[in-house]
Amino acid sequence: MDPPSKPLEIQELVDHCIDFLHDSRRDLKRCALVCRAWLYPAQFHLFRNWTFLDTAADQHRRVAQLDRMPMSPGVLRLVVRLQAQLQYVYRPQFSAFLPQFTKLQELRIGGVYLPSSSTYWMSMMTVKRLLSIPSIQRVELYCTFHHLAPFLRLWEGCSDNIQHLALGRVIITGRADDWVIPSSLVRRTSRIRLETLVISYGAFIRRWVAADACPFDFSRLTKLTLRMVEHVGAFKWGPLSGSLATIEELDLTMIQQMPRAGPPPHIDLSQFKRLRILALRSFDSETTVNILDTLSTVHPHNRILISRISLFPSLLTIEALTRLDTLLTTLPLLELVEVKLGWAWTSEVYRLTVAEDYLPLLRSRYLLTVVETRGSDLN
Repeated sequence: MDPPSKPLEIQELVDHCIDFLHDSRRDLKRCALVCRAWLYPAQFHLFRNWTFLDTAADQHRRVAQLDRMPMSPGVLRLVVRLQAQLQYVYRPQFSAFLPQFTKLQELRIGGVYLPSSSTYWMSMMTVKRLLSIPSIQRVELYCTFHHLAPFLRLWEGCSDNIQHLALGRVIITGRADDWVIPSSLVRRTSRIRLETLVISYGAFIRRWVAADACPFDFSRLTKLTLRMVEHVGAFKWGPLSGSLATIEELDLTMIQQMPRAGPPPHIDLSQFKRLRILALRSFDSETTVNILDTLSTVHPHNRILISRISLFPSLLTIEALTRLDTLLTTLPLLELVEVKLGWAWTSEVYRLTVAEDYLPLLRSRYLLTVVETRGSDLN
C-alpha cells in the first residue's frame, strides 16, 4: 500500500494535532465539523468530562442537556469523568443510559439526600448503579445523608476496581443509635484495596472505616489526605494503622478539637517509613505548635523529597517562630519546597520584617513565602 500523499491523511497525526486543542471547546467543535476523520478525536475531548453541577446560571442548560441525551447516546461511551449532583441523576433520561458509560473512570457526586423525597431516593439508586460500573477507578463523594443506611447501601456491589476514594463533607445527621449497623448491610466477602484516601470535614468517617460494612482495605495506601478533620492528632488510625508503613504522601490540615480539651497530641511521623511527600497546614496557635512537635518526629533515615508547611505565625510566640526556623532547616528534608506563612490584615512591610527578624535561616535559603490571608484560605 502506498503511503498517504498528505500528512493530514495520517490518522495518528490528526489525533496528535487535535490533542493540543483539548482545552478549547470552541476549536474542538469546529474540528468536529471538518470531516469524519476529525470527528472522533474532537469528540473525545469534548465529551471526556461531563458536568452536571447546580448553579443558578446554568441549571436550565443542564436540564436541556439531559433532554438531548436520547438523541446521541453514543457520546456517553466517550465520557471518562462525570460530575453530577443528586437532583440531576434521578431523571429518567440519565438513568436509562447508564449502560452507555462503558469508559467511565472518575465519578464525583454532590448534593443532599432527603429521605422523604422519592426523587432523591431514585438518585441514590442511580449513584449506586454508577459505582458498580466495572471501569470506575476514582470516586469523590460530597453528600449529606440524613440516615446511615442510604450511605452504606451505596457501596453494595460497587466496582472492585476503585483505587481512589475522596469523601468530602460527607455528613450523617441521624441519631447515635443509627450507628447500629444491620448485618443485612454487610454483604461483601472481600474488601477493595485502595491506593489513595481523602477525608474532608468527615468526623464520622473514623467510625465507618472501622466497621464491617466498610468495603475498603486500607492496608496498601500510598497517599492519605485528612483535611479539617477535628483533632486529627488523636485520630484513631484503627484499620489505617497497617498502611502507615506504605504511605508515601501525607497531607494533613489540623484544627482544634471542639470543645477544647487541651493541646492535641502530635502525630509520630517516624511510623511512616516510606514517606516522601509531606504537607502540613494549621489555622490556630495550638495546632501550629502541634505541627512543630509533629515535624520533630521525622526519622533521620526518612528522606522526604517534598514538603509544604503552611502556618499562621501571627498566633505564635517569638520562641515558637525561632523553633520553627531552626527545626525546618535541620530536618532531613531533601527538597523543602515551601514554607508558607500567613498574616491577616497586616501590611507587607510588617510581614517581611517579622520574617527577617525571626526566621533568618529560612529566608537565607529562599524557602520562605510570606502571604496575606483572610480566614482559612491558607493552602
